[in-house]
Amino acid sequence: MLSDKKDITFKTIGNNMLSKYMLLFTFIFLSGLLIFFNTNIKLHICGMILLCVGAIITSYFDLMHPYCWFSIVFTLYSISYPIAYLGGIYGWRYGYSSELMLLQWVALVVFLLFVSPKKINKLPNNKITKNINIFHKILYTIFSVYIYIAMIGIIRSGFASKGEIYTMGGLFYAAAFRAALILTIVFMYILIQKLVYKGKFDTRLVIFTGITLCLLTLFSGERDIAFRYIVVTLFIAYYFKYIRNIHIILLSPLCIILLVFSTKYKYYFISGSLGAGDITINNIFYHFLTSDFTSASRNLQILINHKTVTNGIFKGYTFINDFLRAIFIDTGLGCVDWFKNTFFANSPTGPGFTLVGEGYINGGYIGIVFLFIIIALLISYLYKKSSKNIYWLTIYVYTIPLYMYAIRGDLSNIISPFIKHLLISMGIIYILQWSSKYIKNNIHKQQDNLVISKHDKNVQV
Repeated sequence: MLSDKKDITFKTIGNNMLSKYMLLFTFIFLSGLLIFFNTNIKLHICGMILLCVGAIITSYFDLMHPYCWFSIVFTLYSISYPIAYLGGIYGWRYGYSSELMLLQWVALVVFLLFVSPKKINKLPNNKITKNINIFHKILYTIFSVYIYIAMIGIIRSGFASKGEIYTMGGLFYAAAFRAALILTIVFMYILIQKLVYKGKFDTRLVIFTGITLCLLTLFSGERDIAFRYIVVTLFIAYYFKYIRNIHIILLSPLCIILLVFSTKYKYYFISGSLGAGDITINNIFYHFLTSDFTSASRNLQILINHKTVTNGIFKGYTFINDFLRAIFIDTGLGCVDWFKNTFFANSPTGPGFTLVGEGYINGGYIGIVFLFIIIALLISYLYKKSSKNIYWLTIYVYTIPLYMYAIRGDLSNIISPFIKHLLISMGIIYILQWSSKYIKNNIHKQQDNLVISKHDKNVQV
């Protein structure tokens, strides 16, 4: 009987997975028809959106699944420049070619094929100790105090931009940005631990952390700090069902407005300067697209425009370079710097880069396939591990904004912070957790020995 039940279960799972893959292949085929066999930019945009919708449906609208969150963000980056181009924002400066959408479609398809549509179970309650460690709270307090002290110094020093803070402020002020990353990780771990073992969403912790990181963003211009906090907090709240899909949809307009105004008022609290262009209800969507999202596909279009000198030029070197930089080896140059020096040498601001473009400059289509297989396997591994314990869940959720940001950067934007910030911080948290448990066990042993000793004396008397 037990064997029959197991056979039924495996058959059900197998049939379910088969139906998911059939659904996914249907959307891949239909979206491919729109992108491969015509040159209409509007149909290309519809093709990418169709593939994204297929991935979301295949994941059963589960935001925690890579099919859902990665496809949404990747598609947004992919279609933003074509939409902006249709709207005449860039004029004819960079143009548009069918190969742009084709390369991005290939990248997303490869990602979906190498990330299983299988949905994992939620984190069980019996995997690690249930103690809320006092050392983690002390660590949280230390980094919070340090950030506020550095923030006061930044305000009083009169810096005009985050670039000046890095170049002129010295190590003490620059390290505040690193402290903000570590604080975010510690915050996540404490919040998840309380949710798992106390069933409590610590609103005070969320609010205080949000105020600290948002103030640092306001007085430094480093928007990634606040947006990383917002993303990880929303994903944690979603994971533990404090918010649902409908809430994410309702919050989307607010997020769009927040991103647009954060671009315009980026340095307002530092130097009093405002970003260019007036924001109105009629142009807010285009401001949203051009705030960050157009850069990835625009930069890829620039590489395509110069394909005779960019296609496969590095032959895999930048992949090795990204790993070397992640383990504290200064190689002097990365993809982002190379792209700026080559195509935007006179620009005062960085144009970013493109993750698809890194694959392209290393091996054309083959380079893109290779790179997105690596990315898919990394995300898939972390997603599966996130059901094991609090450590892995913290790691997975923290890497989500890393992958989001890396779409307009390169592989080093994933590997470098993963090793330098996340793994080191989680190592410290684990050591503190182990030390606390070790100390408590020793105390209990001493108390037990003391009780036994007293008992033996009483027996002797």
